[in-house]
Amino acid sequence: MDDPGSTVALLTSCLSASSPTTAANAVQALNTGLSIPLTLFILLTLILINAFFAMSEIAVISLNDNKIERMAESGNKRAKLILKLTSNSSSFLSTIQIGVTLAGFLTSAVASDKFVALFSSRLCSVGFLSFVPDSVIIAAALVIVTFITSFFTLVLGELVPKRIAMNFPEKISFKVVGLLLFFAKITNPLVRLLSASTNGIVRLFGIDPNANIESVTEEEIRMMVDVGEERGVIEDVQKEMINNVFDFDDIDAGDIMTHRTDMIAIDIEDPFEDVIKLAIEEGRSRIPVYEDDPDNIVGVIYIKDLLPYVGQKLPPSITLRGIMRGAYYVPETKRCGDLFKEMTENHTQIAIVVDEYGGTAGLLTIEDLIESIVGNIQDEYDDEEEEFSKIDETTFNFDGITYVDELEELTGVTLPEGDYETIGGFIISRLGFLPKDGEMNEIEFENLKFTVLNVGDRRIGKVKVEILPKTEKSPEKKAKGSDEKE
Repeated sequence: MDDPGSTVALLTSCLSASSPTTAANAVQALNTGLSIPLTLFILLTLILINAFFAMSEIAVISLNDNKIERMAESGNKRAKLILKLTSNSSSFLSTIQIGVTLAGFLTSAVASDKFVALFSSRLCSVGFLSFVPDSVIIAAALVIVTFITSFFTLVLGELVPKRIAMNFPEKISFKVVGLLLFFAKITNPLVRLLSASTNGIVRLFGIDPNANIESVTEEEIRMMVDVGEERGVIEDVQKEMINNVFDFDDIDAGDIMTHRTDMIAIDIEDPFEDVIKLAIEEGRSRIPVYEDDPDNIVGVIYIKDLLPYVGQKLPPSITLRGIMRGAYYVPETKRCGDLFKEMTENHTQIAIVVDEYGGTAGLLTIEDLIESIVGNIQDEYDDEEEEFSKIDETTFNFDGITYVDELEELTGVTLPEGDYETIGGFIISRLGFLPKDGEMNEIEFENLKFTVLNVGDRRIGKVKVEILPKTEKSPEKKAKGSDEKE
């Protein structure tokens, strides 16, 4: 095969002939090499070689690494070869690039050597092009050959094989791994030279080529989960659980605890029979014990510890104080991830959550922690009460302790930020006082109307929420009630 540079030089001399006919005859002298069918066969072979490396690259990098490792551990020889091939990703990619570059270079050389001369001779034979400079004719022929070659190389040597590899990565990888390892062994000296050159240049930019590649981030995993849900691979519940796992370490104990106003606790002086009766009525196996005031939790009684004494006359020495177990105290700001680890290590099922002043803020169980990930776990003792009841299409009854984000999700109205988490807390913050039972206090925010239905135990019980027709934005209406003047 003639060198493309010498071909172009010779073409220039041919095209400088006195007439197009003479030039055309001179160009024919260049076509004494490979025949056109043989040249086309060589080009097709080189494009297929390019396709082999392109397909192999996509197939291997598309593999599930964990699956291949498990297959290798189970004795799959092909999987072991793939792990050997990809043990050094930089060397693997360099090997592939050498194959692609070599095939592309030879394709261009063969096409230029044969077809630039052919197209130039055809252009020379066109009479009205006789006034066109020689360099322009050569350039035009070169552009035509390059475009045609690039088109077929791109389609047959890149896009089609890569698309196939993406659909069958494992099957293709297992078939080509042997040839890739053989080629990698042959080109190893060149790969080492390329790696050394690359590392040297990279260091000039202040980058350590041996630094560990950044691991997959949380945001990338969340994005993959979103894509999996869109494609139907991951269900909504699974997506929610995965997101909850990532959010778990950002949740405080105070966010998921049972508030002290909703706690069931017993006085340390209560008789055993009353304690067991309360446990049966409420479906509790562990109950906090307080002394003097519910704010002073001193321990936790396990109902199973009381069963041996049921129906027996107890001596004065047997008391709740002697049977109860110590309470496990945690601050409201304790991260749930750390708390879950501590409770499982200490085999603790219940924790007393305390505020910054040491007072009881609420309680939290292992079940509460698990439910923050997997959702509500309904057992035979849980009351299946809905958080809201639907009166009609625009009217709902909510419990005062319902979180505001659930109301926002239902109504599409975003409440202003404030020092509250529940609907009851929002109403109190707008009223400026705790309503009295029976006053039917009302407030409006945007197109929502809140009516307090009842109040008990120093908190708002039930709230009616009405979705009003949307009107032009106007100043928010003031709260209505018997204490409005306050």
